[in-house]
Amino acid sequence: MNIIEAKTEIKNSIEMYLQKNQYGDYIIDVARQRPCFLLGAPGIGKTAIMSQIADEMDLPLVSYTITHHTRQSAIGLPMISKKTYNNVEVSVTEYTLSEIIATVYEEMARSGKEEGILFIDEINCVSETLAPAILDLLQNKKFGPHKIPKGWILVTAGNPVEFNKSVKEFDIVTLDRVKKIVAEPDFNVWKKYAYGKLFHEAVIGFLKLKPHYVFAMEKSIDGYYFATPRGWEDLAIAINSYENLGFEVNSNLIEEYIQHHSVAMEFYRYYGLFVKYKRDYDVNSIMAGDFAAKVEKLKSARFDERFAIAEVFTSAIGSQSRDIMIEEAVKNYFVILTKRMKNADYEEKIAREKKVLLKKLESGYLTKEDKVKWKKVLEHIESADFDMAKLIVELSITLETKAKEINNNLDNLFDFTIQCFGEGQELIAFMINLMSSTHFVSFVTKYRNDRFYKYNEMLIVKNSSAELQMEAQTFLDN
Repeated sequence: MNIIEAKTEIKNSIEMYLQKNQYGDYIIDVARQRPCFLLGAPGIGKTAIMSQIADEMDLPLVSYTITHHTRQSAIGLPMISKKTYNNVEVSVTEYTLSEIIATVYEEMARSGKEEGILFIDEINCVSETLAPAILDLLQNKKFGPHKIPKGWILVTAGNPVEFNKSVKEFDIVTLDRVKKIVAEPDFNVWKKYAYGKLFHEAVIGFLKLKPHYVFAMEKSIDGYYFATPRGWEDLAIAINSYENLGFEVNSNLIEEYIQHHSVAMEFYRYYGLFVKYKRDYDVNSIMAGDFAAKVEKLKSARFDERFAIAEVFTSAIGSQSRDIMIEEAVKNYFVILTKRMKNADYEEKIAREKKVLLKKLESGYLTKEDKVKWKKVLEHIESADFDMAKLIVELSITLETKAKEINNNLDNLFDFTIQCFGEGQELIAFMINLMSSTHFVSFVTKYRNDRFYKYNEMLIVKNSSAELQMEAQTFLDN
């Protein structure tokens, strides 16, 4: 299964384990709540999906990489205490509270929630001295004598043995105590994630041409050469930062993230061409309708040039869509808050909302977009002239203005594409790009773009879904 399917399996397991009967007892006894064991190659998003799951299920998350721990920090330190047995006082060894279990209790106090997720990463890389404690954890949900609180679901993760020399394969006894979920790299899943995160267009464009490089590993006498989804994501972030700072994106930078020389060099050559294409066409002027002089140039361009420009267009619209949908979420928050404020003490309610917002921002589990959203909400609430009714009206007007501007930009991009290529494969590629962008899909669902729906319906009529995908893939493979 891919990482999104694995995420669904884990969410279903958590929901199943937290289900209660009419008396408030867990339907599946804690002893029968097998920990999820997510097994997958490095960098495919195992840790990332846990934050997403916690956010989507509104559960606190405590995350630990177990390889950072010794037996003492995991199960607690030994201490001598006195006990009486058969009227005889004896010295016995007890253990202080495990650091990991203590953190769970701290998170319960911080969040005010009794249920949550304990995520233990690299579970199959522990030392020999810690291995018995891990088996006890998987079987009995405890570190040493200290049990994980009821309502806290244990999820673990690890890498297959071929990717990590520290991995110790679980034996049958251990595997028979977990719910094993194997996740494989999947380019289509990565692509949707990349558009949602607004990765640098060159990274997305290159990997659409070379999807097998999303996860590439090669063993030689000198060790492993590899490229992973995590490496591509971090490289995309680094390139954006380098470009903003005016630094040169050279081969050294690329090989710091893509530790596979031939793959890194291929991308470096592609990036150089991509930057040239992006500079030559200037997406902002095209979105403003100033593109007459560029039509003939792109008409006669090579495939890779046409393909790169489609990525630039998608990135521009995706970025604008993300920004407006954050503003839309801010407005919706205040609309809902207004309804909840009826018959409530205004000042007291606002004060409580501020506390909740600050807790969200301190949680560490928010996406970048959610952080921006809640910071904007907090800024409005803390402004000296805060008037919720007036603010909702102002935000609504601003949103309508921005939506018209984005739709106008999109219409101009369509006009340019049609004038260059008509309703051919280039338009199909651009449409598929747009439909892969979660930000754009959210935007166009809220603020309809007639041209988009027209071309979408035309393509559906012209081709069945499977045929359309095949035609687009043929274009990408040429």
